[in-house]
Amino acid sequence: MAKSPIDLSRIALTEASFLECNIIQTGPAFVVLSNSENINLEIGTEFAFTKHNNYLSIRLRLHVQPIDKDEQAMALSARFHTHFGFVVENLDELLVPSGSENSIPDFMLTLSLLSIAYSTSRGMILGKVAGTAFEGYGLPLMDARELLEYASDEARVHKEPTHRPNAVQNQQELATQPTAKQKSKRTKK
Repeated sequence: MAKSPIDLSRIALTEASFLECNIIQTGPAFVVLSNSENINLEIGTEFAFTKHNNYLSIRLRLHVQPIDKDEQAMALSARFHTHFGFVVENLDELLVPSGSENSIPDFMLTLSLLSIAYSTSRGMILGKVAGTAFEGYGLPLMDARELLEYASDEARVHKEPTHRPNAVQNQQELATQPTAKQKSKRTKK
């Protein structure tokens, strides 16, 4: 595979937002996260891009489930859904063929932007959970290649994105990789 011309100075992060941020308490008593032994983390990823305005978006769906010392799910969990929009000046140069007439972003571009999105999500979530039972919880460090395992290999073509607050109105083409099956990662606290 040829090395892609990823020039981060030609990429701008234009949007970073929560689409969902919920801490769910299912038991009658207040649960303390510090009583957990492990945490199950489910991650879903979504990618979308529009060629005509060099826009690429990444969404991460994260479900955090603390596990107690008896290996049981605690009566506390959290769901986060983050959205990131990027403008990639040279997006046309970074598209590769993917069956029929579709193109998808280069692997290294996808890896770079996914890494940025996940790392930014870590900070956003850490700030958002302050003052809650999840205070001090940070997503584990994770290699972006591992995150790509959560994405589907097949691309679909859609006419409009489902969410883009600052979107250009006349969309011509949007290809996405749908959310993959949720995969879990167990981390030690």
